[in-house]
Amino acid sequence: MRGSDVIERVRSWLEWPAASTDRLQALADTGPLDGMLDLPSGEELHRLLERMVVPHHAAVEIELGISLVKEHREGWWLLERLYRQLTELDGAAIAPPWPAPEPTEDPLTRYFHLYVFIAGVSAVHRMNAARGIPADITWSTLGDVGLQVANYQTRNGWAGFDGAFWIWQHFRGAIFRLGRLQYNFWSVEFDPEDALGFRRGDRALGVHIPATGPLTPEACDDSLRRASEFFPRHFPEQPYRVATCGSWLLDEQLAEYLPSTTNIMRFQRRFNHVDGWSRPGDDDVVRFVFGHLPGSIDDLPQRTTLERAVVAHLRSGRHWQIRLGWLEV
Repeated sequence: MRGSDVIERVRSWLEWPAASTDRLQALADTGPLDGMLDLPSGEELHRLLERMVVPHHAAVEIELGISLVKEHREGWWLLERLYRQLTELDGAAIAPPWPAPEPTEDPLTRYFHLYVFIAGVSAVHRMNAARGIPADITWSTLGDVGLQVANYQTRNGWAGFDGAFWIWQHFRGAIFRLGRLQYNFWSVEFDPEDALGFRRGDRALGVHIPATGPLTPEACDDSLRRASEFFPRHFPEQPYRVATCGSWLLDEQLAEYLPSTTNIMRFQRRFNHVDGWSRPGDDDVVRFVFGHLPGSIDDLPQRTTLERAVVAHLRSGRHWQIRLGWLEV
């Protein structure tokens, strides 16, 4: 699509306010990777989505959406430029939030950003392979795509994708799943004691806990061991001494409700808690435990000890916290 009206046509399709045209102009200025955006179809597409653990019913919708976006001038114009932001332009790349159409029943809109990542699968495999990272680790890491689709369905009642803000780093070689846990490139964001030998701003690994099953001590031991080997081997130019984790799972108040032998409490005890560091955590706890934010706390189920603890704490007028901890790697 050419001509001086391109930005206005895309903005109108997105129903963006005029004040947002600067972001579209920045995308226009970088231009597309001419002829490089390639979206698979048929068996190739379904195999790829299966490797990323995307539910089958969503895969069927995604294939339809891809056929629609290939014929949509404004949508294709935007996808080409977002694809370039994802795969090139290291220092000048525009990270999410990206422009996107308002989600509707149309799979073109509900999965719009996912099409950028589908096109980028080959690129991230090449990038990781250049560092000697095995393909199975890349595929395991990209399994977060399917988790985002599933989470979208839990929140909305139908499948879709709005996780570009998180999945972006998976396709930029900035996060890796190693067994049970994920690790991304981070920095120390507190002031440690001098005797510990590291400082605020030093490189660190960020530890993340995908919602994919039990958080057993054995699985965590294995993952941390793998991380201690993986990063020195594949990123020797970026040495790390510590890993940090900011999570509601580290909220000490959980000890009032959960036995000390539970997986969550054992996970907590791995970390040195940072005194005085906390963030409001009510929404995070409810979203991760129940999958969505309800209209009323009375709508939440009470099936497990953890679910009952979350609700009882909030009903008492107290609040959950995001807490920060660190450990050596």
